[in-house]
Amino acid sequence: MNDAIDRDRELFARIAEVNPGVVRTLSLLLSELDGGGFDPTTMRELGDRIRRIGETSIMRAGRGTAGYGGRDACRPPGSATRPG
Repeated sequence: MNDAIDRDRELFARIAEVNPGVVRTLSLLLSELDGGGFDPTTMRELGDRIRRIGETSIMRAGRGTAGYGGRDACRPPGSATRPG
């Protein structure tokens, strides 16, 4: 298991109770990042996207809307959402 998951076992256990797919996705992402292979620009861009997802999560928790299932957390700032 990934070091990050081992360190935050309690958090990941709470997440898995609600949505085990999120833990699986995070585990796969962390494994891929540990494997390297990304150039510095790609790594920074990926880190920026992950940071924005985190900021959105924190903001929604503060508003009490943590269960919102929108996709905009993964979009670059200022990009329009395409109709469905």
